[in-house]
Amino acid sequence: MQKIILADLYSQTQEYQKSYNLYEELLTSPYLQNSSDYKIKIRYAILSVKIGKIKEAEKIYQNIVKSQNKLYKYSPQKICTIYYGSDIFPNKKLNYINKSKKLLKKLNLSDESYFKNNIEYFCKINMQI
Repeated sequence: MQKIILADLYSQTQEYQKSYNLYEELLTSPYLQNSSDYKIKIRYAILSVKIGKIKEAEKIYQNIVKSQNKLYKYSPQKICTIYYGSDIFPNKKLNYINKSKKLLKKLNLSDESYFKNNIEYFCKINMQI
């Protein structure tokens, strides 16, 4: 958990290479065999873009999408993967955001929901480790 916190701090202070290196180390850790693995991979792909490893980021993203084939089509993981695709494919940013918003609407959240029409907050909460 310490490495995740440190990696997030590096990312927030725009020390992307240091953050990238820590996430890379975390991905080889035997302790990440659950949903945290997906969350680390998304963050790692976004950092890959920030340090100029575009092809690597695209490959990571495609592997994440393939791994989600058996998930429910409106699962938070799938919705947020599409949403964060906007950070990995900046030339298609609006397409990814709009598609994720449409999927979020399909959940028919009540007006009292904090997530109603707020894809950014929905994915921020669902990406917490």
